[in-house]
Amino acid sequence: MTDNPFQLSQIVVLTMIVVLFAATTLFRFKAEHLEGSKAEAVLGAALFGLMFGLIVVLVLLPMRFEEQSGGTPSWLPFFAIIILALRSDRITSLPMVGRFLRAYRVATLRRTITQSRERLDKLGVARDTESRNADE
Repeated sequence: MTDNPFQLSQIVVLTMIVVLFAATTLFRFKAEHLEGSKAEAVLGAALFGLMFGLIVVLVLLPMRFEEQSGGTPSWLPFFAIIILALRSDRITSLPMVGRFLRAYRVATLRRTITQSRERLDKLGVARDTESRNADE
């Protein structure tokens, strides 16, 4: 495919990240976490993994090699902006892929809420958030 081992490693790393995001989505989310179908969430996870993998492959790995050779990356602020865009929910408004990314983000947030409630129950913390919200 390619003679350059760095390019081959980039392809392997990117593929592994996408597969891991999609595979963990298959097994992590229950029906109550999903907004649409499980396929939409898995596709959204694969797309999110692709975006995250591209950052790793195109930014982090070259930055690591540039750092080892003694240089300093001048495009570090751009990298920070990309990370913030991924962490925000603005990516769910992208045309054609937004609904899949939204399905994945909603499932992730619902699972986080469920886990937090289970941990609070395990700690014996009463759920008085409804009464607190009513007082305000």
